[in-house]
Amino acid sequence: MIDRRSDARTAGLAYLGIILLGPFTLIYIPQTVFASDDAGVLARSLVAHAGLMRLGIYCDMLAGVLLLGVGYALYRLFKSVAPEVSLMPLVLGGIIVVPMEFLNELNQFAALTFAQDRLHAMAAGAFLQSAFTAAVSASTEAFASPNSIAVFGSS
Repeated sequence: MIDRRSDARTAGLAYLGIILLGPFTLIYIPQTVFASDDAGVLARSLVAHAGLMRLGIYCDMLAGVLLLGVGYALYRLFKSVAPEVSLMPLVLGGIIVVPMEFLNELNQFAALTFAQDRLHAMAAGAFLQSAFTAAVSASTEAFASPNSIAVFGSS
C-alpha cells in the first residue's frame, strides 16, 4: 500500500523548496543583475555578477527538478482517488513546464557566456547589426515597389 503521508510530505517539502528559491531567483537576481535598460551597462553587469547569475541558473534548475517531484508526489497521492485527474499535476505542472524552464535557463546561460566573451560579442553584434540593416532595407524595398502594392491591392 502507498504511504500517503510520505507522498504528502514529499510534495510539501518540494513546494517549500520552490517557495524558498523563488524570491531569490525571481526578485533578487533581476534587481541586481538586470538593473538597467542600456545594453552596454547590462553586459557589464552580467560580467560583474557572473557568479550570482550562475547561482540563479542553478537555483532555477533545482526548482524545476523540485517541480517534477511535486507533480509526481501529487500523482501518487491522488491516483487511487481519481486516476485520470491525478495526471494533471504531473503533466501540466511538471512535464510541460519544466522543459520550457530549462530552455529558458539555457538562454540565460548563453547570454552570460555571450557577455563574457567580448571578442565574439563584438563580432556577433556587428553581424547582427548588418543582418538587421539588410532585413529592414529588403522589407522596405519589397513594400515600396509598385508590384507589391499591386499584389496587396488586388485582394
